[in-house]
Amino acid sequence: MNQHTLTSEEEKRLLEACSDLRLLPIVVAAIDTGMRRSELLSLKWRDVDLEHGQITVLETKSKQARRVLIPTRLSRELKTLYAQNSEDQGQRVFGVADNAMMRLWRNGREAARLPDLRFRDLRRARPGN
Repeated sequence: MNQHTLTSEEEKRLLEACSDLRLLPIVVAAIDTGMRRSELLSLKWRDVDLEHGQITVLETKSKQARRVLIPTRLSRELKTLYAQNSEDQGQRVFGVADNAMMRLWRNGREAARLPDLRFRDLRRARPGN
């Protein structure tokens, strides 16, 4: 299966579909940062610095920690999540297991009429990611 690059219209449809599924923050994070699904799902609040606009990714494929800038759109999503879920800094940011996230993902991409879009394609949704 070939990599799918989102058009602006497709991204808009996807974000609208995902907003109803508790999936919007993780999809925005994938598009805006290029982080892998495993990195997003293992991300903890203690690794998110909203004040300085950066994420420290500790669990990477290369085993090398790295910093990722938090764009404005993602910052808004994370601040909303933080207000709801930040009691425990060791808590995972997105608080969803991989199998549940993938079930939500399938529903979101179907609702957006993007049946061939893979979650990994979101890493390349922005030029330069």
